[in-house]
Amino acid sequence: MRKPPKVLFIMGTGRSGTTILEVVLANSADVFGVGEVTHVFRDGLIRDEVCSCGEKARRCEFWSSLFRLLGWTEKTAADLDIVFRRIESHSRFFLTWLGFQKDGLLKRYRSENLSLYSRVSELAGAKTIVDSSKYAGRAWALLQAMKDDVAVIWLVRSPDGVLSAFSKPNKEEQRPKRPLVAMMYYLYVMTCAWLVKRRFNDQVLMARYDAFVASPDETLARIEKWSGLDLTVSRRKISEGAILDIRHILTGNRLRKQRDLRFRVGSSEYHLETVEARICRSVMNAWARLLKVG
Repeated sequence: MRKPPKVLFIMGTGRSGTTILEVVLANSADVFGVGEVTHVFRDGLIRDEVCSCGEKARRCEFWSSLFRLLGWTEKTAADLDIVFRRIESHSRFFLTWLGFQKDGLLKRYRSENLSLYSRVSELAGAKTIVDSSKYAGRAWALLQAMKDDVAVIWLVRSPDGVLSAFSKPNKEEQRPKRPLVAMMYYLYVMTCAWLVKRRFNDQVLMARYDAFVASPDETLARIEKWSGLDLTVSRRKISEGAILDIRHILTGNRLRKQRDLRFRVGSSEYHLETVEARICRSVMNAWARLLKVG
């Protein structure tokens, strides 16, 4: 049996920069980004969303070939979507973390993920697959199921950045969140991610989005050293301001649809100065310090 590819999973909150990190990493040799695999059934075969290549999933050369190789139909996708959500959704995290999921469900989950990543590796000719699904539940389940074949980058964005990002309207993704709602989401997701880091410490690298934007070469050098990947091409493209190749990302941030995407180095901090935002920011910062990520 062919050895499974290495999977580099990017974990974090929504609006934390996981898609741009994936795109950057996937611009190097032997690395291929597939977007948020957790939503591939919904967006691929059920909704037939548009891939970053410009074609709808069922007409996209890459995704249509992948679905055919895996033997997935719309009915299969609907069934697998339920299986994956039962294990890795935010609301199910603590059931998975405590080991309360059924063995049969976990075995199928492991088998489907192994098949998916292996077929992606074959089609793309890549040894490393980047999955930017974000969910801490998926990170935990993959680390349990695939052990040494999975490594996780925990991308942490500052409370200021999270509050600001969630305040912006975005019809293609999530509706804007009030600071209080964004704060509760942040506290929960960061706690789940911290539990993943605590259990699988050596297989989880924490990186800061704000540091990545300000000094991408330094962050990529850290990832390169930790993961063993050769990120020379990605680092060169950023330094030259070259267009980044997005290939076939089916689901993720809307920037995946840009035809001339370049990495913009600079500050990513924004401030919401309402009373509610100030209080929420203080709580989020205190929680980040408690988790030792602030």
